[in-house]
Amino acid sequence: MNKIIIFTVILVLIAGVLIFYFDKDGASIKKTYKSSGEITKIIYEVNDNSPLSVCEQDCLERNGFFQECGNICEPGADVCDTVCAVTCTLSD
Repeated sequence: MNKIIIFTVILVLIAGVLIFYFDKDGASIKKTYKSSGEITKIIYEVNDNSPLSVCEQDCLERNGFFQECGNICEPGADVCDTVCAVTCTLSD
């Protein structure tokens, strides 16, 4: 009986973490860059089922500049791979 309770509690905790990390549409924040403790750029992780409007709305709420195909590099980087990513750049 105790094993069932423990298993149920663990299952609920895992579900809670997944719900917290992923929003209802499957988009999440993959990486953030900071300057002086403030977020300056967000790179979103999306899948084929994720509407970009979720990321765009998050970016607009942060007063950022949304790009469907932004770069993945840290602001001010000297070298940057050319990879398309959903990004939000926040003004300093």
